[in-house]
Amino acid sequence: MRQATFEKIGFVISLMVLSFLYGFAARWHGWFPNTVLEQASQKITALSSTWSPESALLRARVYDREGVQIKDAQQIQPGLTVVTSSWAGEGGLKPELRLLDERGNVVHARRIDRGSLFPDSALGLRGGDPNRRILNGSYLLPNGDVLVNLNYIGTARLDACGRVQWTSVEGNHHSIAQAADGSFWIPGTSQRLRTSTPAHPDGIPGFDDPVYLDWILHISEQGELLDKINVIDLLYANGLERYISKVNQPQAGTGGPRKNDITHMNDVEPLPPSV
Repeated sequence: MRQATFEKIGFVISLMVLSFLYGFAARWHGWFPNTVLEQASQKITALSSTWSPESALLRARVYDREGVQIKDAQQIQPGLTVVTSSWAGEGGLKPELRLLDERGNVVHARRIDRGSLFPDSALGLRGGDPNRRILNGSYLLPNGDVLVNLNYIGTARLDACGRVQWTSVEGNHHSIAQAADGSFWIPGTSQRLRTSTPAHPDGIPGFDDPVYLDWILHISEQGELLDKINVIDLLYANGLERYISKVNQPQAGTGGPRKNDITHMNDVEPLPPSV
């Protein structure tokens, strides 16, 4: 019995030694799971250094003014205008849609419950917690429906009563543009760093480190994803890859870009059929 106990202890100790040696070698040579652990450590460090119970990047206004000052009434776009921002109210600063008339008066306002728009969005990805993302991009339709982007999470279409008609979770962000056929064009991004693209499954030429992939999203009026165009592949297919380094990081020279957000895109505008 005592010999069996010693054998078990020896087995456990040998596993501990082997685990230690593999961990040391994995760190030294970059073997699995070294990269995963490094990314997790970076995320935890970033979260611990920036987390706050307050809404991110939002502060109460520092002036006491209302409405707008009209400079030239002839240059004002007729009708109502929708704006998205965050205003103080119940629960503090929260995202809100406001419909303004030509003098800047609030005709209608609706608070947005970000968590209810995308309840299943995964935490820990680039978009993160929907409740901490800002509304970045909106598009008001003639029937009262409105499209809103929750930054790096997705797009939601709400009807005039605030009911969600559909959502698109593709890392959508910033601008929303409607084409002549009623469909929408919206920038999107990958939720994780990538080392390959659809056109370059074995690795992006000239890239040593993973990057976020930017997408041009084409979405139907009903929320169906019609097309998803990779920006890096688009540049390579047209012989324009040299501009990636020139535009985003000229000082990189021949060393290549040294950041992971190299094709950041905030605006997509479809051309009219006449062009």
